[in-house]
Amino acid sequence: MKKFTNATAIIAAMFLCTNFYGQTLNSGFDDLSLDSNSYWIGSSYGSNDFTSGFAHFSQFFDTTYYTWNGFAYSNVIDTITSSWINQYACRAGIGAENTNNYGVFYQWGNDSVWFDSLTQISGLYVTNSTYAALTMQNGDAFSKKFGGETGNDPDWFLLSIYAFDNESNIIDTVEYYLADYRFDDNASDYILADWQFVDLSSLGKIKTLKFSLSSSDNGDWGMNTPAYFCLDEIKAANSLNLISFNKSELDLNIYPNPFVNYVNVNFQVLPVDGAHIQIFNITGQLILKQIFWNYSNVIDLRELNNGIYFINISTAKNTITYKIIKE
Repeated sequence: MKKFTNATAIIAAMFLCTNFYGQTLNSGFDDLSLDSNSYWIGSSYGSNDFTSGFAHFSQFFDTTYYTWNGFAYSNVIDTITSSWINQYACRAGIGAENTNNYGVFYQWGNDSVWFDSLTQISGLYVTNSTYAALTMQNGDAFSKKFGGETGNDPDWFLLSIYAFDNESNIIDTVEYYLADYRFDDNASDYILADWQFVDLSSLGKIKTLKFSLSSSDNGDWGMNTPAYFCLDEIKAANSLNLISFNKSELDLNIYPNPFVNYVNVNFQVLPVDGAHIQIFNITGQLILKQIFWNYSNVIDLRELNNGIYFINISTAKNTITYKIIKE
């Protein structure tokens, strides 16, 4: 059995391996063609569902009134125009992980991202649209300024992500605040203006994700806060960071990735003779060595500095290597 023992072998393997079984296992919108500083919201009346990477996105476009809902994609860089004419821009001004394109969501009924088969998602990046962020920051004719005049109003803007199985049964929900003014200390209040990674690894294998926005600012006709957010780089678990495997790949999940303090290693089939775990830093230095005998295992990596590491997992018959990132 061949084992990686230094960073040179690991990095070399990155260039020899293709994507997992030939499939693109992230969805980052950069595989969709756009002119610079432009957007796409559909091309014909009705459904204009589209695909990026391994994910499919629902979209509806009304050519009569030039309105749309669901998902669009964009690379608009305007971070200062606060009206609805700038509804296609993200507050960060660039895609997540310094990419160009990103997705834009407008809530009005078409809210689904789905996959061809049950898929474990490690997470995705989210941020506010420029329109929603500046409206919450300053207020306008329809929406209040978050925090009110004193800054003490406990306002919030919440993204709810619902996961469904292949029979359309709801599995679980993950919530993430795009803005939160409920803190006792107003200095902690925030309106998200950069990309943040939302960990979805706890959802397990899913078929569909649905998105919903809610706010503390509501009126007679519903939510006053502009119902937009931006997303990017949907990642399938154990995909982008898989850099070496053999044909009889270990059936396991490693999450979260990126991680902060701990990494979970869960086996679908328990290795009879245990699983040997080695973690290397980018220079090839062995950082940690363990043997796992359980289905669910936690690696404590609190003492590591932020950066890139490689985790090598070996059994009597299989070996697999992943890149993991500490933030």
